[in-house]
Amino acid sequence: SGDLDRSDTRDELVTADVIFAATGVTDGSIVSGIKREVGYLTTETILMRSKTGSVRRMIYRNPTSAT
Repeated sequence: SGDLDRSDTRDELVTADVIFAATGVTDGSIVSGIKREVGYLTTETILMRSKTGSVRRMIYRNPTSAT
């Protein structure tokens, strides 16, 4: 519309289902970074979905390969 003083709301900017995911590489305020343990790497991911309002925090403990 050309109105530079107008601010759009979140609902005006996002009109469809949006999924946001973030996995920490280094420690931050939202998720932890990768942790090394004997034989494992642990990562943390946060997943948010606009349609349901759900927020999920997932922690994965992945075995490292012995080479």
